[in-house]
Amino acid sequence: MGLKFAEFELDNIQKIQINCRIFKIRVVSCQSGKLELSWIDTSTRSLTAEQRNNELIITDNAAVALYGTLRLIDLKRDAQLLIKVPENYQGIITLQSNEEKIHLTDVKTNGNIGVASNTGEIILENVETKVIDIRGNHGKINCLAIKATEKIDISSQNGSIDCCINDREENYTIYCKTQNRRCNFPECKGDGDKKLCITSKLGNISVKFQGGNLARNTSNRYNRRNSFKDW
Repeated sequence: MGLKFAEFELDNIQKIQINCRIFKIRVVSCQSGKLELSWIDTSTRSLTAEQRNNELIITDNAAVALYGTLRLIDLKRDAQLLIKVPENYQGIITLQSNEEKIHLTDVKTNGNIGVASNTGEIILENVETKVIDIRGNHGKINCLAIKATEKIDISSQNGSIDCCINDREENYTIYCKTQNRRCNFPECKGDGDKKLCITSKLGNISVKFQGGNLARNTSNRYNRRNSFKDW
């Protein structure tokens, strides 16, 4: 029990899969070539990391169904998983939670980043990678100064989406799909090499590019599974 640390060599790891029900997830970059984890174990909760072939799977463990509301609050007290990702990592990183916040700050990699949550807030600040895929349900999605070399895909069921892209609008082909066809954003816009797809069913969407010009505010649809089994 107490504060725990773990390091993992990533030479043979093509995918890092993190799935937490109890822990908030915080991700930053690091200069070392290893994945670094830190968290606090207690008598009622723990974290496990297991390598399966070329995948590293990280999950938290607690008998959530046995706890009432007050005990559940106590169970989640100080429950944060800090993840430091090497900047030279070229694989896939997926981060999933049910109710807890997922927060990425100053993250730069050469691979794919996928983030999904049911009701927890998703925050990305100064994140740059090849592909960014965010899948929300009822929680807010806030992105500040994100950039992808290939594709940004953000979707939500009911939560609002606020996104500032650290790039020029003309670099993107922008796609916006609506359920009821009432949308002030054209279904297809631009012809840039990069792809930007923003969809939501009931939540408001605000998109800004590097120049600070508001691209559109709209309400759209979401029709994807809140997981990364398709990755």
